[in-house]
Amino acid sequence: MTGSLDHSSAPVQSGEAFQPPSSGKPGAIDTLARLTTAVSGVALAALAALVTADVMMRYLLGEPVAFVHDFVSLYLTPALFFFGFGATLWRREHLAIDLLTGTLPTRLQKLLELFAAVIGLFVFGLLAWASAVRTANSFAANETLNTLIAWPVWASVAIVPIGTGFMVFFCIASFFRCLPDVLKTRKTTAEVSK
Repeated sequence: MTGSLDHSSAPVQSGEAFQPPSSGKPGAIDTLARLTTAVSGVALAALAALVTADVMMRYLLGEPVAFVHDFVSLYLTPALFFFGFGATLWRREHLAIDLLTGTLPTRLQKLLELFAAVIGLFVFGLLAWASAVRTANSFAANETLNTLIAWPVWASVAIVPIGTGFMVFFCIASFFRCLPDVLKTRKTTAEVSK
């Protein structure tokens, strides 16, 4: 049988990121993945710059930058994590132990990926809901931290439901990406020989 490799049904090899079929322009899901990755990247760059400035100020002038620790731990670290992990799932760039799954047939690999998407949807859906409730309660109570700067708690906590909301979206997208391969019937010998 001749033809091009269909990336959507090819098994993902160890260390190989998913490469969707290219039509020349990225789809909406890929664009959203790039956007959330960019937010995560900006958070990482800001984190590195602020920590570097804080260390330099501490050791050169003996005066650290007062807000850095709180800002990094309350806003930048959660943004780095929660905006980065959904796109990582979508692009299949997460760590995976594929000692066993790499030997399975492609269809079974896709079934396992579909199952993982359903579990992720359940877990991250619960986290998104619970953290959204926590954010709303914090906002309604006008909670602030008792630190040098009275940071609003809701602004920090809001990063979690937003980021997990993206993760829920990417779990749904992954589910529907795998579903056709799972539902696909096996080709008969006559169809293969054509």
